[in-house]
Amino acid sequence: MPDENSLLVDLDRDAAIVLLNWLFETNPAERFVAASPEIAASLWDLESSIERVLDVVFRHDYAAISAAASKAIISRYFDDERSP
Repeated sequence: MPDENSLLVDLDRDAAIVLLNWLFETNPAERFVAASPEIAASLWDLESSIERVLDVVFRHDYAAISAAASKAIISRYFDDERSP
């Protein structure tokens, strides 16, 4: 149960998958460990929070799910701008 320090962030599933993939691939927390450990810890908390609620991370077809999520995000935010 959330406490008074908890914050609810509303992300749709596609955005959560894309964000989690970015965190996995770039591992930004590692860049901050020495200089800003509080940033590193916050990024690790974000990653683990998304992992806890995202039910697809360990599925055998995660690569396909991830690709579909990326395509959906691009379509949602950029297809109108790219159309002639």
